[in-house]
Amino acid sequence: MSYPIAVLLKVTFGTWPSVLPQAKGGRLRVLAVSTRERSPLVPDVAGMREAGLPDYDLEFWYGMFVSVGTPAAIVRKIHEATTTAMKQPSVKAILAREGTEVSLSRSPEDFQKFLVDVGRFWVDLGRSAKV
Repeated sequence: MSYPIAVLLKVTFGTWPSVLPQAKGGRLRVLAVSTRERSPLVPDVAGMREAGLPDYDLEFWYGMFVSVGTPAAIVRKIHEATTTAMKQPSVKAILAREGTEVSLSRSPEDFQKFLVDVGRFWVDLGRSAKV
């Protein structure tokens, strides 16, 4: 007589502050980062390309938004001030401890294009999955 073997596989996407202690403690095995390439924050962890999913590239990101109609000069000042702050070594170090890499848009227009592209990605993904 043979008995079926049940295998429980739990998969999650987590932030580095929540994942690393578990991984270092041997309670969690990190398979890859969710981006196509390795992250400089955890260079010993494969990116999705290496993990066998070359088209998978999912980043979590933060952005700043202003009200429609905000004067372009104000938008540029906010962008410049944010860019200056995010380039500070102390800010980068604090964010790195939280598992965040600093990546900046070149301009407000560049960020707007990024938003359009990201939106298109999710719409296409939903359609292809028939969601």
